[in-house]
Order: sequence, then structure tokens, then C-alpha cells
Amino acid sequence: MRNLVFTIALLASAGCSDLARDQCERAAVADIRTLDRLIAGAEANLARGYGFSGHAETYLQRRRCEGWSGAGRAPDCLFAETEIVQTPRAVDEPAEERKIRSMEKRRAALVPQAMANLVACRRRYPDAQ
Repeated sequence: MRNLVFTIALLASAGCSDLARDQCERAAVADIRTLDRLIAGAEANLARGYGFSGHAETYLQRRRCEGWSGAGRAPDCLFAETEIVQTPRAVDEPAEERKIRSMEKRRAALVPQAMANLVACRRRYPDAQ
């Protein structure tokens, strides 16, 4: 019985170690992943010839009130709903290209630090195997 408890505790800690390592590695490259997503979006805007801008629109929606404990049918209540509406916008191609070059330079500057952070994560959380 004692060995079973020890084995379960060991397996649980190994699982936590993998989770902690994954979280550490994701945090180490989060800025690079964000820049990659932004670069891809800007390149798609250039290829498409237009981009999108989003703005929030709020409207009221009538639904049944929550938590009604009275007799009979629950009354209707108004709830504020917000929706992000995407509208096409013109792309300033030279500005978009400058933005892409700037993000690529920033990404190149971040890579060495991210690699060092990944190595630190692997040292802090070695493989459980």
C-alpha cells in the first residue's frame, strides 16, 4: 500500500512537472508567437489589398430573467450584449510594409532571449522520462 501511494505521488508530480515545463516554454516564446501572428495578418492584408477594423457595438436583448423564484412564468429582462463588428478598410501598402519590416526586426531581436529562456525552462524542468 505504501508503495502504491508513493508511485501515485511520483506520477502526479511528473505530470505537474510536464505542465510546468510546458507553461514555462509557452511563456518563453509568447512574444515571438504574437509577432508571428501580427506579421501573418499584415501580410494577408497586403495580399488581399484591404484589411479589417473591428469596433464594438452594444445592443439590448430581451431574455428570460435569471433566478426567478416566483410563481408562474419568469418575466423578461433586458441584457446588454456586445458584438465585435469587422468592417473592411483600405490598406496603406508602404506603411504596411514598414510595419512588417519593423515587426520582423523586433522578432529577430527577441529570438536569442527566447532561446535562452527555453534552455532555462529545460534546465529547471528536466524530462521526467
